[in-house]
Amino acid sequence: MSPEAFNNLAIRLQQTEAFQWNYSSSNVMSLNREQEILSVALYRLGRSGNGGGKRDAALQCGCSVGSIVGYTNRTVAGLLELNNDVMQFALEGERQHAAAWVHNTTGVEEWGKGWLVVDGTHVPLAWKPGVLSREHFCYKGFHSINVALVILPHSLRIVESVVGQPGSVQDLKVWASGSKILKKPRLYLDEGEFIWVDGRYGHSAITVGPFSHIATDKSRDLRHFNYMLSQVRVRVEHAIAYLKNRFQCLTGYCGNIYRVKDCITTAEMIQACIVTHTLQVDMTVLLILPTCCCPLSLRMRNVTVCSVKASKFCCT
Repeated sequence: MSPEAFNNLAIRLQQTEAFQWNYSSSNVMSLNREQEILSVALYRLGRSGNGGGKRDAALQCGCSVGSIVGYTNRTVAGLLELNNDVMQFALEGERQHAAAWVHNTTGVEEWGKGWLVVDGTHVPLAWKPGVLSREHFCYKGFHSINVALVILPHSLRIVESVVGQPGSVQDLKVWASGSKILKKPRLYLDEGEFIWVDGRYGHSAITVGPFSHIATDKSRDLRHFNYMLSQVRVRVEHAIAYLKNRFQCLTGYCGNIYRVKDCITTAEMIQACIVTHTLQVDMTVLLILPTCCCPLSLRMRNVTVCSVKASKFCCT
């Protein structure tokens, strides 16, 4: 994470309820103290394997195991309060940039109407869950949490995420369980616009995916269609790798799941990583593009940080 994004995140978290001192006269935590808590939490979320444990993080950060847990919980709670402010749908300028990118990549103007890409990814669990273990066992042969992500292909920014379903749930069902786009598609997509998907999602009025291998073996045109579609859909794989490389805890979650409450805690931590990652992507775009031509600059200037209740994450 860049220093600019870290400072911006610290300032925004300072105004959340999670970072308020109940016993202080000013009722606001100092920025230096908050940056210390945030840096420790981000260090833990950015580690995996043997280095992702609480004791290893405590040794590296020079604090107690209890402080590691407390700092992480406080940071996750604050990030969830920022969820509604950060995880916003694409602005008109972003939609135009994404559509232009698809058009330039594929060479087909009509394909520019598909300016969103969706795919699912599994967050492996380091330990077998003590509850709903069979439900968490995915087709890849390990226990996991299934996550659905909708991204903009030109900037890799995540505009929607559905977190909390166990690994055995099919990707389409995960997306349908909490997607606002699927519930009210005309609120987010104009007439004729659609979302690029893979073969597991099927075809509908707002989703377009590849043809089956049986069909492509019989037609050169269908093979070319699938090839050009892959040039767009590969961007969601890049976005997933971008997210997991930044937060290594998503490559192997080390928390224990003994109760249904632990499933919710796991989903909240995953969503907190997505919120932080999205904020960093927004800052990266702002640094690359001039303010006058960057659609995100309007959002960043108009955002008023307020304390909102974190959205509930489904966990069955």
